Amino acid sequence: SEALETVIYVDHGISAAPGAAVWAAIRPEKIELDREEPASRENRARGVVRDIAYMGDVSIYGQEYNHTTWQLAAMNMAIRGIDFNLGREPADTFTRNQHPDLRADFVVAGPPFNISDWWHASLTGDARWHYGDPPQGNANYAWLQHMLHHLKPGGRAGIVLANGSMSSSQNNEGQIRAAMVDADVVEVMIALPGQLFFNTQIPACLWFLAKDKSNGIARDRKLRDRRGEVLFIDARKLGFMVDRT
Repeated sequence: SEALETVIYVDHGISAAPGAAVWAAIRPEKIELDREEPASRENRARGVVRDIAYMGDVSIYGQEYNHTTWQLAAMNMAIRGIDFNLGREPADTFTRNQHPDLRADFVVAGPPFNISDWWHASLTGDARWHYGDPPQGNANYAWLQHMLHHLKPGGRAGIVLANGSMSSSQNNEGQIRAAMVDADVVEVMIALPGQLFFNTQIPACLWFLAKDKSNGIARDRKLRDRRGEVLFIDARKLGFMVDRT
């Protein structure tokens, strides 16, 4: 039989606790909740469920630091009749990874930007830091490497991060980024317009990562060979704020 796909979805607010994550892996589909305003979260979740309905049964894996949010995530999945696994308990994604052996076909992630108090001594030499030890004062490159670690050999990831993550060279970040580019796991980098998020003014960007750019499937379409290529898109002037409501 045809193998089921797995997706990890990570999405939480900029003010999330260190190492928190609502991340979900799904079989052929996958979506999860986040920490947006409830109405926005509900509407977007419905849209994602509708958009992925063609794919079949959903099985979600997730993790969340905050106990209340963890319960809300479980309730949201239960009322939709979606099979899910949010881990045994609320836990820090970095120090108490609830799904260490999980590998996904797709990752969609919106981790909190520029977390400064995420580090723990137990993370020294962690297997996830394949491209270099992330700086202890900023978790951006810990998130990138965490997502890459949870991809299958042909997996792909899309991650929202602070715009500075594309150019920062402080505390080993430049070396990690260079190692990722040299390993050919960076596929696309997009600088986004400003003021996109209600709860932060920090400019954002999109990272698209791929374990293997030689092939892949997008729905029913086979992707071309993208090895040795990185697409850069400057979209900073391609959008504007209509209002704050």
